Amino acid sequence: MKITFEKIPRVIFVNHELKTVSLTPPPAPNQGEPRSIVKEMPHYRECMNSLVKYIERHSTMHSKLDQRVLVHNTAASLANTKHKQNTGDLNQLLETHILDSANIVMTTLGSAGSGVLARLNKFEVVVVDEAAQSSEPATLAALQLGSSHAILVGDPQQLPATIFSVSGRVTKYDRSLFQRLEDSGHPVNMLNTQYRMAPKISSFPRRIFYDGSLLDGPNVLAPDYGGELSRTIMSTFQDFQPFTIFDLDSTEERGGTSLSNSVEARLALHLFCSLAESTRGMTKKSRVAIITPYSQQVQLLRSTFENKFGGAYIRMVDISTVDAYQGKEADIVIFSCVRAAEKGIGIGFLSDVQRMNVALTRAKHFLFVIARCRTILVNPYWRDLVSHAKEQGAIIKVDPSKNSVKNKEFWQKYD
Repeated sequence: MKITFEKIPRVIFVNHELKTVSLTPPPAPNQGEPRSIVKEMPHYRECMNSLVKYIERHSTMHSKLDQRVLVHNTAASLANTKHKQNTGDLNQLLETHILDSANIVMTTLGSAGSGVLARLNKFEVVVVDEAAQSSEPATLAALQLGSSHAILVGDPQQLPATIFSVSGRVTKYDRSLFQRLEDSGHPVNMLNTQYRMAPKISSFPRRIFYDGSLLDGPNVLAPDYGGELSRTIMSTFQDFQPFTIFDLDSTEERGGTSLSNSVEARLALHLFCSLAESTRGMTKKSRVAIITPYSQQVQLLRSTFENKFGGAYIRMVDISTVDAYQGKEADIVIFSCVRAAEKGIGIGFLSDVQRMNVALTRAKHFLFVIARCRTILVNPYWRDLVSHAKEQGAIIKVDPSKNSVKNKEFWQKYD
């Protein structure tokens, strides 16, 4: 007996409510009755998920098969004495094949000009992140890989490319392609909602650096933003706010071309230890960063924390310069300003507005600024920040002679 199956395509209609199937299409809903959306039906989702998995599995197997063929052919060529072939050629073939078969390739701008990427088929879309922080030639190395669309993502209000040549800055070599296009009138789409900073942290940057056009996202406006960490710190240290300035009377120290401040370094350690103790180690599980404009202060902070915790400190806190921390974020940020000279001397590149913007926008839940207020008041932007903090009751005068954060005499409200 021969069994045959009809090869006639048919559509099966499934009624999930009645749990029935039919070859006859159901009647159209009456006017006013809700219409079912096909893409939201369980059976449709299940079928689409299965199809996507099948395609992914097929693509993976096809790619591995192509790689195997490449290796086999190259091995045959190497075995043939008439055709000497370097094994490096095989690596290049495999690299090119793997990258050509990938849907997304992530690379640095420096690697974007490498030979292996130059051998690839053109990408349909090239996205350059932190495009306002790269020089124009570096960005062009990435753009030459694209064929249809280029998307530059960056913030021209933050730090530009790092250029050590004075003549390079004079000739605007540090100007990014992003900024040049913006200056020439090319349309720029601003992403006007921030989802990182608590409102009391974002208040000053939104007003000063972005002219009030930057909005707080619904997540940071939620009452429980910061969770248990914020509730514990705010209840333990009632004078602390999400944004707080510690007015510390200290002295800056010069070493070569950089500066440090040992009193600020000790306060940063003291503050970190006190927060860790009061939160029962919660801060050690969160991301904590200590940033400063000066490389010498970074070295001093690292040695101060290493003396206290040993090499394990690198798993507890990220200590970095402001420039190196651009593009990153942390739950708690302690910013050591360092400058503590007498009034009228100036505050060096701490006065750079773009660097100030980066420093004040890294924190999610708490931003603690350690500074000598009398010194930083010489700069109009820092003077505005101090006035802003004073209005919020967020300046705490620190007496460095006291040893315990829990001692009320250690914190004195700023008059």
